[in-house]
Amino acid sequence: MFISKSNKVYQWADFSSTRILNNDSLLSEYSLKELDNIYKSNRLGNFEFLYKDILLKQALLYDQSDNVNSFIYKGNKYWLDKQQRSCMRTVAESGLEYIEVVMGTEVLTLPAEFVRQFILQLEAYAYKCFVTTAKHQQRIAALETLEDLYNYDYTSEYPEKIVLE
Repeated sequence: MFISKSNKVYQWADFSSTRILNNDSLLSEYSLKELDNIYKSNRLGNFEFLYKDILLKQALLYDQSDNVNSFIYKGNKYWLDKQQRSCMRTVAESGLEYIEVVMGTEVLTLPAEFVRQFILQLEAYAYKCFVTTAKHQQRIAALETLEDLYNYDYTSEYPEKIVLE
């Protein structure tokens, strides 16, 4: 039995090579080097053949997390997925002066022009994040040594979050 940093309990069977690759919470919680140390210190075998796949999956999970997919509005973190952004843009361009916008559990009435400009800014942010993740995937695929894999930082180079007050 293994208790993670977040106090989640794992059975050693969860550390089989294929299960590690499919365990998003474990991959999000531990770096590749930490996983390798856990694996080796508990004599679970060798999964070095999966290092690159694990790192690619970790980069994708990071991209899908609120570390990337969020903006700050009045001190709170929110995210609008592509479908929400598209709908908001359509409504904002419909000629209304004000529109209602759902932010988490709040429904706000905002000027349509403000929403339109914000959605353009958020779309640009989302696209920059998409490109950054693609670059990380490309770089990870090209890594050749264990040390390079251990040291690769897939959390770098993302654009600054949008902050609205």
